[in-house]
Parts: sequence; structure tokens; C-alpha cells
Amino acid sequence: MNYNCFHPKAALRICLHDRKLTALFCVVVVVFAGFFPLFVWSYLQNAWNFSRGTIQAEAAALANTEAEASRLRGLGEPVTVDELEDYYAITDGAVDTTKLWAAAAGAFYGDAYDKDRAGVPLVDTSMQAVIPPPGDQWPELLKAEQFLGRYQQQLDLIHSAARSGDVARFPTRFEDGLLMLMPEVHYLMKAPAVLGLEAHVRAHRRDPGGVVDSMVANLAVAKCLDTFPNEVAQFVCASNYYRACQTLETLLPYANFSEEDLSRLDEALVRLRPEHGLRAALLGQRVVGLHALEHPYQYLETLTSEVVEDARRISPQQARSFALFVPLVKERDKWFFLRHTRILCDATKLPWPERFAEVERAEQQWAVLARESYEQAPDFDSVHGAASADRVFLAHPLANPLSLLFDVHARAVSLHSLARVAVAIQRHRLRHGRDPEILQELVPTFLASIPEDPFGQGPLRYVRDSTECRLYSVGKNRTDEGGDDNDIAFTVPIMSRNTDGED
Repeated sequence: MNYNCFHPKAALRICLHDRKLTALFCVVVVVFAGFFPLFVWSYLQNAWNFSRGTIQAEAAALANTEAEASRLRGLGEPVTVDELEDYYAITDGAVDTTKLWAAAAGAFYGDAYDKDRAGVPLVDTSMQAVIPPPGDQWPELLKAEQFLGRYQQQLDLIHSAARSGDVARFPTRFEDGLLMLMPEVHYLMKAPAVLGLEAHVRAHRRDPGGVVDSMVANLAVAKCLDTFPNEVAQFVCASNYYRACQTLETLLPYANFSEEDLSRLDEALVRLRPEHGLRAALLGQRVVGLHALEHPYQYLETLTSEVVEDARRISPQQARSFALFVPLVKERDKWFFLRHTRILCDATKLPWPERFAEVERAEQQWAVLARESYEQAPDFDSVHGAASADRVFLAHPLANPLSLLFDVHARAVSLHSLARVAVAIQRHRLRHGRDPEILQELVPTFLASIPEDPFGQGPLRYVRDSTECRLYSVGKNRTDEGGDDNDIAFTVPIMSRNTDGED
């Protein structure tokens, strides 16, 4: 017989003419017929158990989400985008300066502005020029004055808004989620540089009162955003705090401020509450995240957009892969995200060192969820090409950047506190003709108490040497480095310069 033929009919004929092969064939058929139903039954049973478990888990997550949403509403906190629109409002009795800010800041954007600012220190970010202290020659002084003259009308609007109470409620469409346009926020990013330039020009023209006006307006640019419930807006707000305090640090020793000038500066600093923006951002991102997870397919498409920051963006292929699992995880993702943001929001009520400990605990819990959430999802790793430890779910791009807000706002709080203490030192100098030996000398005449360091245990640090007084926070690494390296420092020269020279 020819056993080299593999055609099915030929093989069947061979088996029929060979009793041993016939018997073997029958055994194979019987075994297959017996085990195939068992295999099918096992597969269907596993599929049923998985489906039932998924349905039960999703139902439990939905119940938890609804209960938490009810609790939040009882606390007066927004849960839906409509509630967030109502929550972001100007308090009764406050003066609405929104139109003033929008009309002023819009001029600091576009091709015309980019052309005007070319070659002007501070506002031309491509320049590396350092503005000399008042009393020294400044070659670009006339050019800076000409630039400011072209935008005097807008600067007057900003000063008017600052005097009126610096409270604003900018237009929003929170239903747009991560793609919400915030033109006024982006415009206001440029205003601190223009106001800083104005302060430097006024310092060189020996106008300390005008310098204070510019600094107060600069601080107001940051304050008008501190209730905006959006993380991007709060990052801009914190950046504006930094630039306003940077201008203050540069000019404080040189502008010949009077006690009245310094008192006005301190009053403006007291009105600021940089920590308020942290809670506003978390409340806003919680609502935006829940809205995105309620519309998961639209949300996945959003994550592929180029306007979404790199930390959140995913590829179209990843979006298609995630979409396969949306029915399996939607409600659990909402509950996981809501539980995570609850921990972060509650952490804002704690003292700063305890806040960081709570944030670290929340991040650890989130990492566990990221590893375990899809353990029952069939062949998830082969779809995503990732190890199980790297599994992420739909809420991960929404929750992952939130802890960074704590670091950003702690830095803003540090700078704000350092600025207040620096102003108090300058007032102490005017009254006593010397620097304080210890910060406690400023209490209670100039400060009610020495501000706490948000990054470390205890108050802000203070050291003096033969050239300067150095105030500092230990910074993100929480290691005291004497005001150098990673510390957040604010320096004040021991002796103020004489500013009687001509420019």
C-alpha cells in the first residue's frame, strides 16, 4: 500500500483496508466525540462565570458611584458638567472684572504682539538679556518704554481690574472635557511678563509707587484664575505666581520703597490664596473625568488628539484596543476614578506635610488598581502588548497627572510665603535700620506668625551671611540644602543699593 498519499479520501480507503488503522480511527473519533462537548461546556461555563462576574462587578460599581455622587451633592460639590458650570461662579457682592481681563489680555497674543515684542527684554522669550538693577545703565530702556506705550490701554485695563477686586468668571464649556478651549487663560500667560517689564521700567525711572502698582497688578493676574476649576488653568495660575514673585524678589531691594508701599504690597499678598486653586482644580477634573468616562468612545477619540498633552495621549491603535473592553469596565473605571479623587480632595483639608503622605497613599492604591483591574479580561496583554504590571484602564490618563497638582501648588504656596516674609524683612529694615537676627523678630509687628514650609516640618528657613539674607523652603525633595540646589529660595541683599544714579 502507498502510505505517502495524504488525500482524505485516500487515507479513508487505507484505513478501511487496514484493520489496525480502522480501529485507531474509530478510537480517535470516539474520544473526540466524547471530549468535544466537555470542552464546549467548560468554555461556555467560564464565559458565563466571567460575564456574570463582570455584570455583578459593574452593578456594584454603579451603586457605589451613585452613592458617592449623592454624598458629594450633599456637600455642595459638583458632579455633572452642568453643576460644575454653576459651581464656578462669582460670589455675591464681588465685583466682576471678567470683561476687563479678557479685553486686556487678548492683546498679548498673536502675530502683531509677537512682532512688537521682538528684542524687548522679558517679553521676548528668545532673549537671554538680564535687566540691570535700577541705577545701572539699561540700553533697552527706551525700547521697553516704547513697547509699553503701544499697550498702555491694555495695561490700564489690567490695573483697573486689579483695583476692582481681581475676581473673574471666564467662559467655559466643561462638556468639551480635555478639549475645552480656554483662550483667556492662554492670553493671561503673557500678562505677567508685560507687567514685570513695566515694574522694571518704573523702578529705573524712580517711581516706587508705580512699581508697587505693577506688582499688585501682577499678583492680581494670578488671583483672577485661582477659582477656575481646571488643572491647566491652575498650572497657568501657579506659573503666574512664580513670575510675579520673581519680579518682587528682583526689585524689592532696589526700588526705595516706603513703609506705605511695602504695606500695600503685603496687603496684596495677604489677599492671595494660592492653595485655593488646588481644590478647585481637583473638583473640576473629577467632574470632567466622570463626564469622559460616561462617554467612553468619545473620550478615547479625544485621547488620540494632538492637542492632548503627551502624558495622556494614546495612539489610534491603542484606542481601538481599549474600545473592546469598554462594556466590561466602564462603571468600575468611574468608581475607581471617583474613589481616587475623593482621597485627593479630602487631602486638601489636611496640613501640607500630611497632604503629601495622603497623596502617596492614593498613588500606591492607584498603582495596585492599575495592575489588578483587568486580570480577568481575556487575552488583555496580547491586545495591548504590555506586561500585566503595566496594565492601565480608561481612567488612568485622567487620574495619573492629578498628584502633580499638589507639588505645583505647594511650590506656589512656598513662593507666596517667602514673598510675604521678604516684604516683612524690608519693613523691619526701614523701622530698625538692620536685618532681623531671626525671623521671630518679625512677629507680631509685620507677620502674625512665621509661615510653615509646605514641603517640610516647621516654618520657612532663614540664613544670613556677609552679603545676603536667604529665605527658603526645603523643596520637593524635602531635604534642607541651605537654600541651594533643590531648595526654593528667596534672597535679599544685606544692604540695599543706592539708586540715585541716572539711566
